[in-house]
This record gives sequence, structure tokens and C-alpha cells, in this order.
Amino acid sequence: MVWQQLLLLRFWLLFSKKVAQMEKKFWLLTTSTCSNCPKVKNIIEQDPEMLAVVEYKDAMEHKDLCIEKQIRSVPTLYNTQTGEVFSVGMSSKEEITNIIKGS
Repeated sequence: MVWQQLLLLRFWLLFSKKVAQMEKKFWLLTTSTCSNCPKVKNIIEQDPEMLAVVEYKDAMEHKDLCIEKQIRSVPTLYNTQTGEVFSVGMSSKEEITNIIKGS
């Protein structure tokens, strides 16, 4: 019985460490007053693969990034690994999917 508990504990520790190391590949920068943001969020939330790599961020809380990357509109996808910026406010579902899954 004790060895089973130790095995379970070890599994949990390894799993927790892997989850903690996972980083979202994209940030979706939005604001509370954005009219196109809910549409883009809905597209992302319909696909578990996209939802797994996108994290929502408030552009007002990340002003330094917006200034540095010259982000002037929301919603905008920011690739945290390459630094690429994609304005997706008027993008179709296919375009958003290609940006996220094509990277």
C-alpha cells in the first residue's frame, strides 16, 4: 500500500512539473471594450488545440509590450516564442487557425 502511494506521489510530482513548464505559445491581447475580441475568443475556444496554446492578456496591463511591438489595435495575437504580431480583429476563422496552428 505504501509503495502505491509513493508511486502515485511520484507520478503527480512529475506531472505537475511538466504542466508548470508548459508555456502558452500565443497571447491574445484584448481589452474590455473591444467589440471584435469576443468573436476571436469564441473561435479559439471552439478548438481545444488552439485553446491549449493561447492565453488571454489585457492589452492595458501590457502597455510596454504593446509599445515595443507597435501594437495599435486589438484583438492581436502575439507569438511569445518568435515575437511575431498578428492583428486578427477582422480575420476569418481560417486565418486565425492558420496563424495559430501554422506556427
